[in-house]
Amino acid sequence: MNDFDVNNAIPFYQKAMAINASPTVVRNLAMCYFYRGYYKKSIETEYILTTDSFNHQDMKLMYNYYNNLIADSAHYWNKKIADKFLYDCDNIVKLVEYYNQEEMCDSTLVYTSLYNSKVDSTNLSVNREQAYVY
Repeated sequence: MNDFDVNNAIPFYQKAMAINASPTVVRNLAMCYFYRGYYKKSIETEYILTTDSFNHQDMKLMYNYYNNLIADSAHYWNKKIADKFLYDCDNIVKLVEYYNQEEMCDSTLVYTSLYNSKVDSTNLSVNREQAYVY
């Protein structure tokens, strides 16, 4: 089987789930569904895990799912990722882009300042979004 052959991987992950629904198997099956465009099935599979055990990958999957379907829920997961994984600069940029579009300047400044002080003050994408506030 080739790398990223998610169509052929799904039956193998389904069989593995029947034997042992480990978090790794659940996550991989959910990702396969997501890459095939089966967003609802992807999320249903992901929710086999408890949300308090979600890791960075799980939260990104939730964000991407909702970003494709429901913007408000995407923002919820985007913010949740930022609060738990501040170092994810791609996520921070998406979050503050949203805040800038919604003219939520205070929120933009909170996250850009936090990112700049704790992670990387030279990130051009983050600094560009911060500059838009001014």
